[in-house]
Amino acid sequence: MAIFKQACTREVTDKIVVVKEKKCKCIFSNPNQHLLTKVKVDGCQMTEGIKCDYLILDHCRNEYFVELKGKDLPHAVEQLEASIQQLSAKNSTVKKQAIIVSSRYPSSDTSAQRAKALFKKKYGIELISKNIQAEIIIK
Repeated sequence: MAIFKQACTREVTDKIVVVKEKKCKCIFSNPNQHLLTKVKVDGCQMTEGIKCDYLILDHCRNEYFVELKGKDLPHAVEQLEASIQQLSAKNSTVKKQAIIVSSRYPSSDTSAQRAKALFKKKYGIELISKNIQAEIIIK
């Protein structure tokens, strides 16, 4: 587990936590108001190289890597991969998800399918690709 810069993290117990950029947003529903840690990765936690936009950690330390993207899906995959390699816990019991929210249509063409298979095989991580908005429920 990476040590996160205090200036880049925010702990919240809100029922709804939203990360957004331009037209894309990812909504984390937190009905039980568990403690979540929201890490601003791009431009704060990581300032060099390619990186995703956000990392959300839940009360079980599960990791949700989020990339909010225009149309460049292959680049979004690279950004998520780089962030996972640098920031993810080495603990295999931690549940991890990579989430791409793009303004691209359709969101699930063959490149998205290949990326999902790669993430599952290489990292054991579920890759979720959504158009405009994604919703994740924290249990």
